Formats: sequence, structure tokens, C-alpha cells
Amino acid sequence: MERLILSPVGESNETQAQYAGFVIRAGARLTDVVFLYVVGFVAAIVTVFLLAIGEAITGNQLVARLSQAGVLSWWNVVLGMLSVCGYHTICEGFHGSTLGKLVFGLVTLNEDLTPCKLKGATIRNLVFIFLDGLAACIPALLVMNRSPEKQRIGDQWGKTVVVRRSSVPSTSRRPGWRFVPAFVGASAFSFVIALMNLMRATLGGTP
Repeated sequence: MERLILSPVGESNETQAQYAGFVIRAGARLTDVVFLYVVGFVAAIVTVFLLAIGEAITGNQLVARLSQAGVLSWWNVVLGMLSVCGYHTICEGFHGSTLGKLVFGLVTLNEDLTPCKLKGATIRNLVFIFLDGLAACIPALLVMNRSPEKQRIGDQWGKTVVVRRSSVPSTSRRPGWRFVPAFVGASAFSFVIALMNLMRATLGGTP
């Protein structure tokens, strides 16, 4: 029976988990950043469409107000962080991979290489926003370089690891079909948050 281990050296009947380093994880993260920008762009188009309808009904200059809406406020920052954290947490908690991780062949697992749960996914992504991701991810880089499992601070606190999907058996990760509902749900979450943020800024709503 195949046995899964954490150490870099094992016997021939053992499966070796390959922990993902900083560079490949940064590439996956950048892919997700680009995707979330696309989601935000689509949300902006939908916002213009909805405002145009409202303008036709009410006669108020709503579309013009969108271009004048401020984007640098504490509420924009909060909603932006919620969108990013929610996207990564939903994808990793229900499947193990975001779009970026899937493209780069990575998966987030628990330290014992069982499928990542929502709790661990939530912790690791909150810590990324408030600590690991600061100063161009320097805290994450420094900690990962000292970790045999390439764990950043969020991984250590959430008891998670990021490994190459091909290096672990299917029993240690969720089936591929689960990516579709997880990804759609996470994308919809980020889209709704972006839409709410744009509408709030345009219509002058308060949190």
C-alpha cells in the first residue's frame, strides 16, 4: 500500500510530496490577481449598464457620478480585502486550488497532506493580507526560506502546506470536478463584492 511522507528522502514504495517554493507560488498569486482584476472590470461594465437603466428611469445623471466616485477610502480597502480573501478561501477550502494554483499545478493541503478545510484556508488567507503579503511579500519569502515545508506564516498558523498536485495521490486531494463549483462560487463572491463597492461609491451609500 502506497504511503505518503513529508521528508525529502524516502523508500521506493513511498510517495514524496514536493513542496512549492516562493517563485512558483508568486506566479500562481499573480495569475489570481490578474483574474480578479478581470472580475472587477466585468463588475464595472455591469455597474454602468445598471446605472444607465436607472438613469433612464429616474432622469438622474448616475453614469456621470460613477466616473466622479472616489475609490480611495477605507471602505474600498475593506471590501477589496474581503473580495481577495473570500476568493482564495472558497477555492482552497472547497477544492484546494485557485485558478492560479490550478494553472501552475499546485494544491493547498493540511500539514498531514489531507484536503484543506475552510478553517485552515481562512486563516492562511487572512494572514497573507495582514502579514505575509506586506512589503512585496518579503515576510512570506523570509519565513518560507527557513521552512523545510516552504510554509509562510499563514501556512504555519493555519497548519497548511502548498505542494505540487502531481506529487500527491488523489486520496490526498479533492476530485477535480469540485474545482468548477468552488471557482464559480468564489468568482461570484468577488464579483458581487466589486459590484456592491462600485454601486456604493456611485450612489453615495454609507457602510
